[in-house]
Amino acid sequence: MIIDISKHYFSYYAGTSKLNELNGFKVGEIINDGQGYTGVILGIYDKFEVRTDSNGMVDASKIKKLRSKDKIKAYLFDLHRADIYFINREFKELEEKL
Repeated sequence: MIIDISKHYFSYYAGTSKLNELNGFKVGEIINDGQGYTGVILGIYDKFEVRTDSNGMVDASKIKKLRSKDKIKAYLFDLHRADIYFINREFKELEEKL
């Protein structure tokens, strides 16, 4: 599954990737990062490296496509919670400035 990374808390990575696709993986794709964590590809760079939200820079040969619907749902739920947390934090910071 591929998501639009510009719509989430890690949106500052949108458009920073050197490539949009590598070996069938695309920016915004939900993956297993090779260390057991579910994450999303934020960017694909030189030297066969990808940046994930779960584990930073990882070797592209270690990531795997995530096929489990339950794991995808769990990841999307966690992503939603993180987005809400950051929105609330930004709101509180703006409120304090007023």
